[in-house]
Amino acid sequence: MIFRRKKYLFSIFLSLLLTFCQTTYAFFGQTHCSLSELALEKIENLKINEKEKSAFLSGSVCADIGKFEFDDKAHIESDSKEFSEKLMSNAVTSEEKWFAIGVKLHVFEDKSANKFLKNIFKNQKVGYLNYIYCCSTIDNYFLKKDKKFIYFENFSKLFDSNQLISKLKDSVKSQKSKIIIKFLSVLRIAFNLFFKCVFNRYYKNIEKIHIKPNEGLLKRTYNDFGLNISENFVKKQTANILSTFLISSYFVSKKSGCVKYSQQNLEKELEDLIELTKSELVKMILEEKIL
Repeated sequence: MIFRRKKYLFSIFLSLLLTFCQTTYAFFGQTHCSLSELALEKIENLKINEKEKSAFLSGSVCADIGKFEFDDKAHIESDSKEFSEKLMSNAVTSEEKWFAIGVKLHVFEDKSANKFLKNIFKNQKVGYLNYIYCCSTIDNYFLKKDKKFIYFENFSKLFDSNQLISKLKDSVKSQKSKIIIKFLSVLRIAFNLFFKCVFNRYYKNIEKIHIKPNEGLLKRTYNDFGLNISENFVKKQTANILSTFLISSYFVSKKSGCVKYSQQNLEKELEDLIELTKSELVKMILEEKIL
């Protein structure tokens, strides 16, 4: 009973959190990582080593790194075309360039998200919470299909609910939301512990895709936008975005049937989207001349 009550409260917290963090329809981290990897694998005779591939997949996830803090302070969205192009111009090593390519592909994938989700989840209710369910359902699809999940070293310890709740306090307007957030603030330690419980129960025995934010490249790029950040703070923000994606995926997996879709239609739409993503990735590789 206690666990169910905590799960209910955390669901409210998560809904508020994601509403605050996202302003446009976009995919979540697990989907970005899987889409990018599948597109990469479709390119024949591509010479890329494991470190470069890891950097590429990390970029595809870390494009959302600014959602909780950096976007506001730097006045630039980390998953925007402008930021991704500046990131690429600052990239020096092959790993940095592949990281920047991952971010650029993330931006392209987000532009495709709205049409894709509408084609999959036809006749669904319109609303932001329902959108969260749809995106998390796609994340769950890839999680179960690939049997691996995006992972950042020690992210469950770096997850900063204090920062997230503080930001929420400044953003919400309704009195009901303010009361909920005030209540969550009192229980922030319990929520930290609950997150670790969710992680250990749901993700512990699944293969990990190690995400590594390129702290040096991100630091140089944010400096160009007038924001001085530390490498440790980059790690904290990475932990926050991954934690949000994983918790969202967990709760939606427990709420089976919250959105309906055709498995056959999903796989057909995914096939088309992967092919489209591959074409865009080839174009990026040729334009940036990273091979």
